Amino acid sequence: MEFVGGNDYIQSVLHTEGFNHRNQKERIGYYHQFDPSVFHVFRLDWFEGHMKFYLDDKLYYEVSYKPDKHHEKWQVWPFDEPFYLILNLAVGGTLGGQNGIDEEAFPQAFIIDYVKIYEI
Repeated sequence: MEFVGGNDYIQSVLHTEGFNHRNQKERIGYYHQFDPSVFHVFRLDWFEGHMKFYLDDKLYYEVSYKPDKHHEKWQVWPFDEPFYLILNLAVGGTLGGQNGIDEEAFPQAFIIDYVKIYEI
């Protein structure tokens, strides 16, 4: 789940070997009219072969594994294997930094109230 400052949306993107921004085949869902000034609850229901993305209990994107004749399963759906959870605040780069960084916007805070992980 990514928020790029200056926009009014968040995006959920699955980056894999077979589906990514470099080959212009990424799997991406958007939630528009996002307000970054208030706390939100982000949720991911992660099942074998299927994911559901929510913001404040509103489902906004679903994606499922579909076999692809050009790739092995691990190249398009590695998500059924063990993973680490990474929370990241990035400034700049090729996504958020395309239009430059507004130095007047700093300092900022990356505030996380809690993280819960449940096994379903």
